[in-house]
Amino acid sequence: MTTKTHDIEEPLSPRDKLIQTFQSEQLTKEEIIQMDLGRMAYHEAGHIIVARHFGLEARAKLWPNDSNLEINKSVAGAMCFNIYSDKYQRNRTDFRLATVGYAGVIAEGIWDGGIEWENQSECDIEDWWQMKIMPWENDLIVFEGMSETDVQCAAKHPQSRRAVKVAANILRRRKKEFLDEVECLKAEFHKAFN
Repeated sequence: MTTKTHDIEEPLSPRDKLIQTFQSEQLTKEEIIQMDLGRMAYHEAGHIIVARHFGLEARAKLWPNDSNLEINKSVAGAMCFNIYSDKYQRNRTDFRLATVGYAGVIAEGIWDGGIEWENQSECDIEDWWQMKIMPWENDLIVFEGMSETDVQCAAKHPQSRRAVKVAANILRRRKKEFLDEVECLKAEFHKAFN
């Protein structure tokens, strides 16, 4: 007796779609910007959602990086806290800042398919970060692609592993709000730069 099996096609992550498109044809400037816009919107939205979770006022902005049209470099972004607000002063801790610092790269891990939304185990985070981790000193976890400011936030607290896991869990629990923030950042980009 034989059992017939059917291959089920898994949906491609945005990163895999980019690689597939890049391998099949040359990308236009607009296509590169659109892919980078998605990645950067996820990154900055990750920071924003985790900051909000902790009661820290923050905002983000994305803009085109016309001087560099390489993939992963055509769109830049930044998130900033309202450091003068009473809420910021009251709710700020080094651990919370470290968690916000990691949230951007964790959100990119979700964007590129390395971290699953529905998987609540710590295994996928551990597997993902083993591929992305860079050597650093003093037990600080630094991921490939982390900006200098993200590293500075992450370095504020010695419990890096805990901060990474907390950031991932906050983004998973606040998925709808996170995805809404991604779309808001993209819309603001298009309004300002199209």
